[in-house]
Amino acid sequence: LRQQLGREYRIALSLMTRAHAHLAFGEPHRARSLAERALGICEGLQTQRGIAQASLVLGRSLRHIGALWASGVYEPAASRKLFGEAKRNLERAIAIYKDQVARPVRLIEAHNEMGCTYREWSALDRSASPESTTARGRSGSASRASSTRATPGSMPTRATPKSASASPARIPRSRA
Repeated sequence: LRQQLGREYRIALSLMTRAHAHLAFGEPHRARSLAERALGICEGLQTQRGIAQASLVLGRSLRHIGALWASGVYEPAASRKLFGEAKRNLERAIAIYKDQVARPVRLIEAHNEMGCTYREWSALDRSASPESTTARGRSGSASRASSTRATPGSMPTRATPKSASASPARIPRSRA
């Protein structure tokens, strides 16, 4: 409908929304394509808010694609390139939100996404040097994530090591 009406900015917003949906469903390649199209439209319209948002979505898509190195989809060199592209897009979004478009929540979102990009990038670099004693591997992160469980009626707790004698504290949920 927006295409029939010729509302280019609204079309870009729809493309970004679809890109978010594809990311949520684990389809970062489709999200990238949509984000690139949205960015092209916003650049053509010279709308800074749209450029920033599309750059943020594109950066997130590139990070998700780059993270596929862990499952063997991409070689480390290709993932490093993707992380570099993600960083450039996120830097662009941050600069726009910081200096031209007053959207504090989006600025925080862009900084958070930059942190996620660096986290994935450093995990890739750590995997190349397993002898590093200062870094935890991805398997360590996965085991920490799986040790945190929520049970009905309680807050999530971290599982204690087998050598610990005390059981984890549980905070009962109030019933009001």
